[in-house]
Amino acid sequence: MKYLRITFVWTMLCAISMVFANGEEARLFYPGQDSFDLEIRSTDDLRMTRDLREENLIHHLIHPPEGYQTAFPRGTGLEKVEVSDSEVYIYLVFPEKTILDEVGLALIFDQINKTMLQFEYDVIGVQARYEEDRRWKTLDKFIPEEPVPAKPFEPDTKDAGFGTRSHPPGSVSRPTPSRGLAGKSIFISSGHGWRVSGGRWSTQRGLTHNLVEDLHTAEIAAYYLNQYLWNAGARVYPVRERDINTNKVIVENGGPGYSTTGEWISSTSAPKYWGDDYEYAHVSTTETAVASFTPEIPEDGYYGVHLWYTASPNRAEDATFTVNHAGGSTEWVQNQQKDGINWVYVGTFYFEEGSNPETGSVELSNKGSDTSQHVIADAV
Repeated sequence: MKYLRITFVWTMLCAISMVFANGEEARLFYPGQDSFDLEIRSTDDLRMTRDLREENLIHHLIHPPEGYQTAFPRGTGLEKVEVSDSEVYIYLVFPEKTILDEVGLALIFDQINKTMLQFEYDVIGVQARYEEDRRWKTLDKFIPEEPVPAKPFEPDTKDAGFGTRSHPPGSVSRPTPSRGLAGKSIFISSGHGWRVSGGRWSTQRGLTHNLVEDLHTAEIAAYYLNQYLWNAGARVYPVRERDINTNKVIVENGGPGYSTTGEWISSTSAPKYWGDDYEYAHVSTTETAVASFTPEIPEDGYYGVHLWYTASPNRAEDATFTVNHAGGSTEWVQNQQKDGINWVYVGTFYFEEGSNPETGSVELSNKGSDTSQHVIADAV
């Protein structure tokens, strides 16, 4: 018989030295415990392929020695481990009605990531399912959602953009303030994050110093940095999506929900427009043309409103958009000479389910100061 020798060594987590039958050594991590030595028998014909090695490691993470603890829920099973180049994917099976909390989730990731990162994997993916359910889900889906109460300065009303959950704290749906960064455009990249590889979602970085960089930097930027810069007067363009509402509706010129009054001209002369073309109207000192974008809202809630257009020197610097929402109407003035071919954030507003131009639409007017310019209607 061959033997696997495991030596428990105290660290912040309990670091375990595991020697396989072929002499290869690896380390496992558990919530802090006293240290001791343990031998585990294996069969003579043990072939320590990478898949089998990782299966052994995860098995011992799930099933610790007697008297020791693991972060995995009681009854957790391991269905399979898939290894491909610099990526490893772990598939767990939870007993029915298993739920996780944020602390437990962090500890599970801590055990897995610290154990797997010693083999220099670039991607460590973890998914799970219930015993009677064949659908795989990321572990965060096993944390029950709880309603988040409004802060004192964020009443739970259908006013101009204040809400309780569907947008970052303090998010507003009014034009950016005229403060120190007024007129500035700032583009924000929050670093690493979730990515799809081989049809699976995973983070690019593991747990380091009790933080997953992929999650926390994006959250800090979305919930705080973007809003601070916005409050200082800047137009902020994050690389990662700022609106956490999972519903999305796009209305483009010529498509369902789009209508016009007055004269609008189709064009494709400026590249990278949305869809088949865009439309423009000549600026007038009085309103003579309006383009309306009216979406079919899938359900009541707060939605971020964004504009898409092609920028050019012959565009209006004061293109006026009006957002009609459940809390009223909000005007937004956009300089279409810059920041084009990009989803320009206007604000977060409450919309009710269905199609209603009066309480759920965006209108673009051709009224402006420079009649030699044009306003562009492309997509919302």
